[in-house]
Amino acid sequence: MNIYFVSLGCPRNLVDTETMLGQVLEAGHRACADLSAADCVVVNTCAFVRPAIDESIDTILEMGRWKEHNQGRRLIVTGCLPQRYGQSLAESLPEVDVFLGTGAFDQIERFVGVSGIGEKRIFLPLIEKTSRSARELPRL
Repeated sequence: MNIYFVSLGCPRNLVDTETMLGQVLEAGHRACADLSAADCVVVNTCAFVRPAIDESIDTILEMGRWKEHNQGRRLIVTGCLPQRYGQSLAESLPEVDVFLGTGAFDQIERFVGVSGIGEKRIFLPLIEKTSRSARELPRL
């Protein structure tokens, strides 16, 4: 599966994106730099200040339009925005397949190739509850 990543916000988000990228590559998927070749898009969001929230929402909506024109594709939103706004965000963005909070980025490989995961679309464990430490995870 070809996966396109968008990393928004602070340097910490970039590190989390690099770690998610390392995980999906280790799981046998491919990173792509061309959105038109993507099977799945992962948007790692920021929610620190209002302009960051606006940029995150705008990017999610843009990727939602991409998904609408590319049937069978997946859209995953990770990071601070789902961690902060959880259920209300999921209700307002039905085009998103899965929301992973800041404590769930280590589970990205579980969701990139899964379709029809059911009712549960939001995963917001505390960062202290991640299954593996950041040092144990592959990073690109």
